[in-house]
Amino acid sequence: MKVEQDISTDNPEFDAVVREFEGPLTGYVTRILNNPEAARDVVQDTFLKYHKHWTSQGVECRETSGWLYRVAHNQAVDYIRKETRLKDLHERNAVAERLSDRAGESKERNEKMAIALDLVNELEGPEKEVILLRLRDGLSYRDISKRTGRSEGNVGCLLHHAVKHLSEKLKRQGLISS
Repeated sequence: MKVEQDISTDNPEFDAVVREFEGPLTGYVTRILNNPEAARDVVQDTFLKYHKHWTSQGVECRETSGWLYRVAHNQAVDYIRKETRLKDLHERNAVAERLSDRAGESKERNEKMAIALDLVNELEGPEKEVILLRLRDGLSYRDISKRTGRSEGNVGCLLHHAVKHLSEKLKRQGLISS
């Protein structure tokens, strides 16, 4: 869907800006998000903000390009943050559901598992990603390597450090012994 169809103006200058920048902005944001549909939404929101800015303050032509790219970039970063929070929430809920669905586990074991899950969720970045792929999805080093674009050696190193960090935290909480 073209942005021009969604923002109707009687201002040919504004319409010309939309025509000039819609394609390049969409390409730019698609590279950031790796999701063309989400990129179109972000670009549309960018033009809506630009339209408000245009009508309230007017914008000089020499400022337009930088302003649009800066706003589009910020909108894309906000989109990524929102999606990351939602993904983490869904992962946490899915793991918690699987834990609670297991019959016959004692209450104490469930509490320990919940603590361990919280500790896994405290890991950051690549360590968290590879340990979840290994433990939750049961992927091999090779499969994790393919999915993340990291070498198998790097995957092994990240898993080693993630397990080491988890072990140290579990020892401090008295859930495992030395």
